Amino acid sequence: MRLFTRSRAAPPRLPYGLTPRVLGRGLAKLVAAIAVAALVGLGIGAAGAQLSDDSDSPPDGSPGSAAPSGQGKRDIAQRATPANVRVRILAATLLPATSASGQRRQRARLSVRVRVTNRSRRAVRIARPVLVSGGARVKTDANAVSPTTSVETLDAETSKQVTLRFEIAGAVTRRVREGRVRLLMAGVRTTSRLTSQGDSGN
Repeated sequence: MRLFTRSRAAPPRLPYGLTPRVLGRGLAKLVAAIAVAALVGLGIGAAGAQLSDDSDSPPDGSPGSAAPSGQGKRDIAQRATPANVRVRILAATLLPATSASGQRRQRARLSVRVRVTNRSRRAVRIARPVLVSGGARVKTDANAVSPTTSVETLDAETSKQVTLRFEIAGAVTRRVREGRVRLLMAGVRTTSRLTSQGDSGN
């Protein structure tokens, strides 16, 4: 009786020059390259997340950021307008000059006592008042600046009385004496007659 034995299949032949040792080195390099690529990908993802967080967060001083200590509580003054400020003339006094040169030039000092009321909920800035007489506009005396003779800012929902001082001469004095005192303050035009005229002045 003849016995037949099953022969084993021959191992696959590797391409020329590709030995198991060379193949193992190639696989090791491939695994290392994949690991490096994975680490780089993780680094890029982390950097992108950081940039996204930075872009979502508002810059310093923007409405969404936390304001420095005390800054949010500060009330920034707005410009005064007829919509938020009321001006009333309480008295107007004219004091003519007594010197000969002053009388020839009809120089006089006009004092106008006013009450200014801020009706808004924010402080307001008030520009320098102006006396309007014909085509002339005379600003308040620059040398008479004090808490009782001028007002630059007014707190919210408050009133203040001040006495405005004007140095006038010539036709302006004549018109004030014969007509009315026309005042432009905080965008509000207010008119009043003289309440008194003095016999002496500077």
